[in-house]
Amino acid sequence: MLIDHNKLPKKLNEVNYFKKEEQGATLYSFEQTSKEVIVVSFKEMEIQEDFCVNANALEMVGILSPCEIEIKDDNFVIKSKKGIYKSALLDSPLITLNQNYTNEITVDLDRLKIASKFCDTKATNTKISLKGVCVDSNGNIYASDAYIAYRYLNPDPKENDNASQIVIPSSLIDFIYKTMRNIENKLVTIKYNQRNCLVDFGDTKIISALIDSAFPDLNRTFSKYVDGYVLELDTKDFKDKISIAEKVGKIEESQIVLSNDKMLAEGTSNYKCVLNANNEVEYQVRLSLKNLSTVMGFVNEEKTKLIYSDSLKPLVVKDSGVDYLILPIRKS
Repeated sequence: MLIDHNKLPKKLNEVNYFKKEEQGATLYSFEQTSKEVIVVSFKEMEIQEDFCVNANALEMVGILSPCEIEIKDDNFVIKSKKGIYKSALLDSPLITLNQNYTNEITVDLDRLKIASKFCDTKATNTKISLKGVCVDSNGNIYASDAYIAYRYLNPDPKENDNASQIVIPSSLIDFIYKTMRNIENKLVTIKYNQRNCLVDFGDTKIISALIDSAFPDLNRTFSKYVDGYVLELDTKDFKDKISIAEKVGKIEESQIVLSNDKMLAEGTSNYKCVLNANNEVEYQVRLSLKNLSTVMGFVNEEKTKLIYSDSLKPLVVKDSGVDYLILPIRKS
């Protein structure tokens, strides 16, 4: 029996279940406590019966390759010129993976990955923390943590008045991104039903449980703050000034005050600069320098639009198709 070690997942889970198929075999790799399963098809692999091994055994296949493998006396045995390795088989798990996925969403993986940076929010009407990103069937993406909210509105949505939405675990997004980061086309199709979702990479698939909880209505949240005063700044100049402010003070502790045409960073040391000498809008808002720096790190437009309503309300930062909402700091 041969296993093509080049097709094994880069990160193997503890339980690795090989299932005999009409043609070849299928590997299901997962953790006992996890709700994610990596599925890999080995069409050239011939096995006599299903078997289950741990991650260390499969890692040795790559180390001892080229090698011959056999299942003997409830052991996984690798024979190679480099030596012989033996590992006890695991009890075959009971897994039910044949499901119907009646819906699908196609989303931009880069936008999904950015959203996953802000995905530790509270579920609606509960104290449950949702470490996931909300995607609806129109291709809109939403995420939020304790200080920053993210919204991407698809410019070409499907005609769907009753858009369904799912909450995708951030761990799944990380896995998809690592798998596809060298692929030029970053559009990913996610198939889903009420409980699970599936992403198909050809010979490799990943099945994951969805987060089963109501996501906050961020459209309603954003609608309260997008009609304030607009301050337009040169993005590169604004990023440069924020970068200087970070070097002056400790970013974890520093606060930043945007006030009329000036920016004042308050931390270990103070830093003051002119943002826009021609600005006539009167405003003042105090933010975490770290939060503002994080958001501006993702802004790509030549001009940055800041929308302000009053000092106690969030600041909205607008980028190409994306809105960021940053909560202000109330000075005690």
